[in-house]
Amino acid sequence: MVVNQLRKVNLPSTNGIRIPSLDGLRALSIVIVMASHTVAVFDPKDPHFNAGWAILSNGQIGVEIFFVISGFLITSLLLSELSDTGEISLRRFYLRRSIRILPPYYVFLAAILGARSLGWLTLSLKEWISSLLFIWNYLPSSHSWWLGHTWSLCVEEQFYLLWPLALKGLGRQGAQRLALWIVACSPLIRVLTYFTLPTFREKLTFFLSTRADALMMGCILALCATEPWFQSAWETIGHPTFVWGATVFVLILSPVLFSRFHFVYQMSVGYTLEVLCIGLVLMWVVRNPAAGFGKFLNLPIVAFAGVLSYSLYLWQQPFIRYQGSLATQLPYNLALILLLAAFSYFCVERPALSARRRLRHEAPAMETRHFQVAAGEDA
Repeated sequence: MVVNQLRKVNLPSTNGIRIPSLDGLRALSIVIVMASHTVAVFDPKDPHFNAGWAILSNGQIGVEIFFVISGFLITSLLLSELSDTGEISLRRFYLRRSIRILPPYYVFLAAILGARSLGWLTLSLKEWISSLLFIWNYLPSSHSWWLGHTWSLCVEEQFYLLWPLALKGLGRQGAQRLALWIVACSPLIRVLTYFTLPTFREKLTFFLSTRADALMMGCILALCATEPWFQSAWETIGHPTFVWGATVFVLILSPVLFSRFHFVYQMSVGYTLEVLCIGLVLMWVVRNPAAGFGKFLNLPIVAFAGVLSYSLYLWQQPFIRYQGSLATQLPYNLALILLLAAFSYFCVERPALSARRRLRHEAPAMETRHFQVAAGEDA
C-alpha cells in the first residue's frame, strides 16, 4: 500500500484520508492570487516601488503552488491504485475528476453567461465556449479578464487527460524519467516556443507545454518520495535552512529578479527555479506538520480556507481589479467573493463529492482502497 510506504518516510495521513498541510498550502495559494489581483488596482507608477510591487503582485506563485500540489496528489492517487489493484482505471479516474471539477466550474460559467446576457459584462461567445471546453489557454483571441483565470483550469484538465495515460503506459520508472526530462527541458521549451510561435506570445505562459514543470515537480515528489536515494538526499536538502531559503527565494527574491529582468529571467529559468523551491517547501511541510510553518498550515481555519480555495479561485476573478461598481470595490467585493464561494462549496461541491463517495462504496472493496491516499481528492 502506498499509504504505508508514505508513513515509513514520514508522510503521514490523517486517519488514512488527508495528507496534512496541503489544504493550508492551498489557502496560501489563493491568498497570493487574490492579493495580486487586488493590489493591481492600485498599480503605482513610481519606479521606486518596482521591487515591492513585484513581490505583492506575483500571483503566478500562487498558481504554481496549486500546480505542484495537483501533480503530487494526482500521482499519489494513481500510484496507490496501481499498488492495490495492479492497474490504473482511466474510466474511474476521469469520472472522479469530472465530478470533482465540473459542477462548480459550470455553475460559474453559467453565471458569467447570464451576466453577459444581461449586459453586465462584455464577452465573446467564442471565448466563453473555449473556457467551457478547457481550451481557452490555446486560443489567441481569448483575452478578457472575466475568464482569464480559466487558463490554469485548462492546464489542469489537459494534465488530467494526459498524465494518467503516461503513467499507465510507461509504468512508474518510465513516468519518473519522463517527468524529470520535462522539468529539465522546460526552460528550453519556453524559449523555443517564444521564437517559433510569435502569434501566441501574449499567452505563452498559459500553455500546458510551458508550465508543465510545475505539475511535473509534484509528480516527481510523489514518484520519488519512497525511493531510497530520495530519502538519503532528503537528509541534506530537507534541512530547515534550505527550506527557509527556498521560501524567501519564491516569495521575495524571484519576484524581484522578474521585476529587473522581466521575461528573460522568468521564461528561461525563473519558473523552473520557483517550482523546485515550492516542491522543497511542500515536502517539508507535509513531513513536518507539527513544526513551525507546518503547524500554521494545519490550523483549522487555514485548512478550511484551503478547502474553499477552488470556489474562491473561480469567483474572485469577476469582482477583483475592476472598480466599476460597489460589487468590485473593497471590502464589499471580498465579502461577495466569500459568500459566492461558500455557496459554491456547500451547495455544489459538497453534494458532488457526496455523489462521488457513493460511487466509491459501490466499487469492489479492493478497488476502493486506493481512494484513501489522496488528501486533495476531497478538497
